[in-house]
Amino acid sequence: MITIIIPITAGVQRRLSANGCSLAWHDNKPLCIPSDAAVQAVLDGWTVADARAEVVAMIDARARALRDGVVAGISSAEMASWALKREQSLAYDGTDESAPMLALEASSRGVPTSAVVDRVLAKAAALSQLEAHIAGAAGKHGDAVKALATHAEVVAYDCSGGWPL
Repeated sequence: MITIIIPITAGVQRRLSANGCSLAWHDNKPLCIPSDAAVQAVLDGWTVADARAEVVAMIDARARALRDGVVAGISSAEMASWALKREQSLAYDGTDESAPMLALEASSRGVPTSAVVDRVLAKAAALSQLEAHIAGAAGKHGDAVKALATHAEVVAYDCSGGWPL
């Protein structure tokens, strides 16, 4: 018979599977494959650090999903131009020569270069603020999880609050 003193999370199940083991329940009793000893060895090896890493990975995945949601539907080519557009917007001195890419975009749109510069700076500021909030929430949750001392604390940690979206 095995002794289960840790919560059986998705990470624990993955570790069992990676070691050729499985743990299921039948008539409220653990069913261990290939043996109780093999499953117990994997369970005994699941440390609090492993549990923390599992929750931090979930936090990172949530942050990544939020970031991906912000840029969903935007082409990678357009995103690749953002750094140059921001750089040229910051360097813009009122002359088209100081922001040639933005001047060309403005000319193609039939608007003044300053209008494109203002739009780029506003979008860059909004994106920077959103990224700061996402990174801050992810960092805060990650720091909190890394400070937890037991399996139960780690599994009970609620990382759902504090996100910007």
